Amino acid sequence: MVNLPRNQVVNFSEIPTMQLDSYDRQYVAVINQQKEREVWVNCECRGKYDTDSYKYRLVDADDGGDCYFRVKVNLDKHKYHSLSVNGEA
Repeated sequence: MVNLPRNQVVNFSEIPTMQLDSYDRQYVAVINQQKEREVWVNCECRGKYDTDSYKYRLVDADDGGDCYFRVKVNLDKHKYHSLSVNGEA
């Protein structure tokens, strides 16, 4: 798993875009410890894994490269955090 440092500046013009419609997405709404609303988003390549598993359990993967990534979105602060893209085994 690759985690970006918190204060790293990202030049999005140098990053390839992702076609989100090619991913199965799982959204989990939570209230964090600071009583703020968050949505946890897990994404995996459509058709690569068990296609129904995301409907019944939290998706997690140890590898998978860009076929698996996740991010947490804080709705109250209008910010995201904990963005991670898995590596290849």
